[in-house]
Amino acid sequence: MLLYKSLYDYGEAEYIIEKSRFIAHAMPVASLDEAKEYVASVKEEYRDATHNVPAIIVGAKQEVQWASDDGEPSGTSGLPMLKLISGEGLTNLAIVVTRYFGGIKLGTGGLARAYTASAKLGIEAAGVCDVMESALIRYEFDYSYLSKLQNMAGSGMGTGAGQGKFEIVDPEYSDVVRAGIRCLAEDEGEIRGMKVSSFVSPISAIAFVRAWVDERLHAFSEGGRVVMDGRDIGTTVFPDAELKIFMTASPEVRAQRRYDELVMKGQKADLEEVRRNLQERDYIDSHRETSPLRQAQDAFVLDNSEMTFHEELVWIQGLIQGKFGILQ
Repeated sequence: MLLYKSLYDYGEAEYIIEKSRFIAHAMPVASLDEAKEYVASVKEEYRDATHNVPAIIVGAKQEVQWASDDGEPSGTSGLPMLKLISGEGLTNLAIVVTRYFGGIKLGTGGLARAYTASAKLGIEAAGVCDVMESALIRYEFDYSYLSKLQNMAGSGMGTGAGQGKFEIVDPEYSDVVRAGIRCLAEDEGEIRGMKVSSFVSPISAIAFVRAWVDERLHAFSEGGRVVMDGRDIGTTVFPDAELKIFMTASPEVRAQRRYDELVMKGQKADLEEVRRNLQERDYIDSHRETSPLRQAQDAFVLDNSEMTFHEELVWIQGLIQGKFGILQ
């Protein structure tokens, strides 16, 4: 999930006009205090300059915005820089433009253009990046999984071409591989789309991934009873569950339902592609070595191919009432 856009690194650039020398210093920051400290450090380093004009924007939604003209005519320097940064959609950064006066006055319009141009050059020198919400988890896995994970990771985590949903961080190689996996946070619309669906079964077939997921699923039941669905919930995750229902439907009905779901969410979908994806997932999940998809022997089978949602609900209520004697 995209949190905001900011600077990638420190950037410095120089702009000269009418013998006046402008030096832009652009720095990503994490807080207003950090931004103010950075501005103070630049002013101290360039204390011999005619002006050190700062502009600061902080907050995921650009909540905090501050600038100063530092002795330049009001509204000719800090405010134009602030408008530039805001217009670029950037935040969590501080820019200071240092000016050494060259003896020729630029006028109010010339000053505004000079400070804006300098700030823009500073931003370009620093580079712009997307700041994404992510999670970092440490794993230990066999070498046989390394190349598969590297191929899935692509050229790094991000939304660009060739980039994946996770990246491998600080790998350590010994008898096994120990590494961090940094993943992008889930996006409800994207995670249920066809692009993600095509990776679900190959990734879920990896043993250490299944072990980690199963551990997290078990944590949900620590507080008492829980209702959960999944392809190995009744066989591997909760083999001693009080009640198991193996829900199924014909391939045609399942494909149509999945297609309708995607269309309702405004996503592009192709019925044949959806059908093929379901078929591939079924095959991979039912043939994987770890926690394969299969019906638990003590599960009740619910084929809802020709049932409405209300009919399913009545069927399940009757099952619960019969098994546990719950009347309401």
